[in-house]
Amino acid sequence: MEAAEVIRMLHRLGAEREFEGFRELFSPEYTLFNHLPPGGLMRGDEAIRVRESFFRDLTFSEIKVEELSVEEDESQAYAAYTLSYRGVAVFSKTYSVEELGGRLRVTSILERRDGGWRIVHEHLSPWPKLP
Repeated sequence: MEAAEVIRMLHRLGAEREFEGFRELFSPEYTLFNHLPPGGLMRGDEAIRVRESFFRDLTFSEIKVEELSVEEDESQAYAAYTLSYRGVAVFSKTYSVEELGGRLRVTSILERRDGGWRIVHEHLSPWPKLP
């Protein structure tokens, strides 16, 4: 499987809440730099749980990987893309529902391990809003 397919699969599995397969796409040494709370640089299981929470907390009506650009060699790959999404979040503490949507810029670094690609680092940031 090519690195680009891993990126698409990540978002398909997440949106379908297939978290066992989702987690298998990450390296145990995975790191995440994220703008959402708790924010900053996260490592390992904490980082994977935060990445998974994006899919766990929303029910998606639309999620699209756009403008995907991948450069890879035999051992490493670099992917940059835009993630557009729209969905509904249910907040159990307040019993409220909120429609959410937006665009994120995502950069992913992958390494070939055990015959397949594993995500070792990602950086997610919101698409800037123009005045």
